Order: sequence, then C-alpha cells, then structure tokens
Amino acid sequence: NLLWFNWMNGLINQGSSQPLEIEHVWTLEHSDTNSSLMKLFYKSWQKQAQLIDPSFYKALFELYGFRFYWGGVLRIMSDLSLFIGPVFLPSFVSFVENDDQDVTIGYMYSVILFLAAIVGSWFLCIYYQTVQRVGLRTRSIIYAAIYRKALFLSHKGREGLSTGKMVNLMTSDAEAVEQACAFFHAIWSSIIVIIVCI
Repeated sequence: NLLWFNWMNGLINQGSSQPLEIEHVWTLEHSDTNSSLMKLFYKSWQKQAQLIDPSFYKALFELYGFRFYWGGVLRIMSDLSLFIGPVFLPSFVSFVENDDQDVTIGYMYSVILFLAAIVGSWFLCIYYQTVQRVGLRTRSIIYAAIYRKALFLSHKGREGLSTGKMVNLMTSDAEAVEQACAFFHAIWSSIIVIIVCI
C-alpha cells in the first residue's frame, strides 16, 4: 500500500465525482502533527544545547538525516533505471532488423524496457514522497520554533526584529529550506546523469 500509493485511490475517485471539501480529506498521521514533531525536535535540541556550539540544523539532521540520505539512494536507483533503455535499445533495434533471431528474445527486450520504465517511475515517486515529507516536517518545525521563540522574546530582544522579518523567516525562509530538501538530490544526480551521458 505504501509502495503503490493505493491509499490515494479513494480520494481520487471521490474527487473525480464531486468537488472535495475539507471533511473529505483525512487528518495527518500522528507522526506528522506539529506537536509530535516538536517533541522529537526538542529532544534533539536538548542534546545540541549541551554542546559548546549548538546547531539548529544539526538537530534537524539528527531527526531526518537518514531519511534524507535514503531519498538520495532512491534518486540514484531512479537515475540508474534511466540508462537501462539506452543500453538495451540497440539490441532491440538489431533484433527488429534481423529476421533470423528467435521471437522470445524480442519479447525479453520489450519486457526489460517496459520494466525499466515502470521501476524508474516507481523509484522516482517514492523518492519525491520521501524528500517532500522530510521537507514538510522540517518546515513545520521551523515555523513552530520561530513562533515559540517570538513568544518568549523580551521587549529588548525584539528591538532588532520587526514583525515582518519574523513573518519572512516563517514563510519564505522556511519554505526555501523545504524546497532545498526536495531538490538537493536532483542537483547532484542531474550532474552525474549529464556526465554519464557525455
């Protein structure tokens, strides 16, 4: 179910027959709610706060580093499947041009090309779902951390921070971090794909 996204079928069917309302959409998993995310983050932050040089990003990395790197592995698998077609395509073309070869070889090439496209798309979907979820969780934590910090700032602490700057941190900057999570692997994997193609 998690691998094939079957959990979306009911919502898609309902959305095709009528406009979706808020009550049609299911609630977030408990692990994706802000309260759950902030509990995990504050545990990680407590470890960082004990260090000489605490880092907000290291606290986030402790929570989502493995999942983020797992997204990179999925991206590599997706990119590798892109090269299966060009590797087998010349053999497939020579099979079509040569009438003496066994038909089962042609079927085998067709199945390999088809499966490569399916597997590549599958890895890409799982990749995007993984990194988008990391980005969404990260953005949610950043929103809540900035909001909490703003609530506890003294009047003197707020002197250098305007309301606009805090709102900008909560919207634009947090969204930039979310997008960076989503597209970081695409940057380096695209460079590798271009180098391999050249």
